[in-house]
Amino acid sequence: MSGIETKNDVEERVKRLLGEYLGIAPRQIARENDLLRDLSADSLDSMELRQQLEEAFEIELTDSEQNSIPRVGDVIDVIWQHMEQKRSAGSSKTRPSDIGSR
Repeated sequence: MSGIETKNDVEERVKRLLGEYLGIAPRQIARENDLLRDLSADSLDSMELRQQLEEAFEIELTDSEQNSIPRVGDVIDVIWQHMEQKRSAGSSKTRPSDIGSR
């Protein structure tokens, strides 16, 4: 997950992963593309892509999230939400160096 700082970073990485898996140039993939209709992914592709995305971004997508992400932009948004949650969870933990400074 290192190197992912912005939503644009997430978008580039998602498009690259989709492109590699589906054999499409990432520059041809748009946020508006429907995974099934526009990119010709089938249900098996969807499951495989889910695993690849979970591993690449170190997240776990729920079944309901997977079912609610028909477009590339939806995938990017859900992954970004997970990353933001992880970031805020990590920043709310108390570090040992913080204890003495209170």
